[in-house]
Amino acid sequence: QTLVGRLIGRKGAFVNKIKACTDTTIVVCAHRNRRFKICSVEGTKQQVDAALKMIREQFPVNRYPDVTLEQVASKSQNFNNRNNNTKPQQQPILNSPAMQVSLTAGVVVEVQASTVVSGGELWMQQPLHPSFSSLNRLNTCINLNYADGSTTPQIPQPIQSGTVCVCQVDGQWLRCQVLGNSENEGENYVLLLDIGGVISVSDTSLRQIRFDYLTLPFQASQCLLSGIEPLDGK
Repeated sequence: QTLVGRLIGRKGAFVNKIKACTDTTIVVCAHRNRRFKICSVEGTKQQVDAALKMIREQFPVNRYPDVTLEQVASKSQNFNNRNNNTKPQQQPILNSPAMQVSLTAGVVVEVQASTVVSGGELWMQQPLHPSFSSLNRLNTCINLNYADGSTTPQIPQPIQSGTVCVCQVDGQWLRCQVLGNSENEGENYVLLLDIGGVISVSDTSLRQIRFDYLTLPFQASQCLLSGIEPLDGK
């Protein structure tokens, strides 16, 4: 906790200085061991390196030898090797509504439609929500990291419903949650967590998600319009 306080600084002075100088997003979140915290630094490689340099200056090695600044996100492993006896890393299965930007009843907010499913079902984003400005930066980091997907492990089979991962849609990697098997063999229905909508994707287009990519709330909220009827009355 003392180290976290030094990182944040008085009234957030130091962490805000890092954000302003490097254009990174820094989030301190809970660790399963209550004695520790996870510091997530999001940005391009050059931005993250600049932020880490400032953090190292704040925590010099001679005074803080235990602060290694090593990345704690899981490293890629080849789970497709049948001779590999290593147990596959358990994939995150989350309560996505609890991690989602919500629309509060009775509160007027500015929204934009990210996906139109039908005349009665829309998915909305809140561009004025404090977390929304970090979405583009997060998507940039995800797509730079996953690239063509060849260096990132696929989801171990069988794929469990509720698994949060990333999938490739029209050449872009997006955060998603597996809903269940599709009618087509080798495909699953997934919910696109940041833009909304449900699509069917091939199992081979799903990749494991880095845990630091889960710090930003999911941005899409489902909206259903009442009083909508087809013109023919059916």
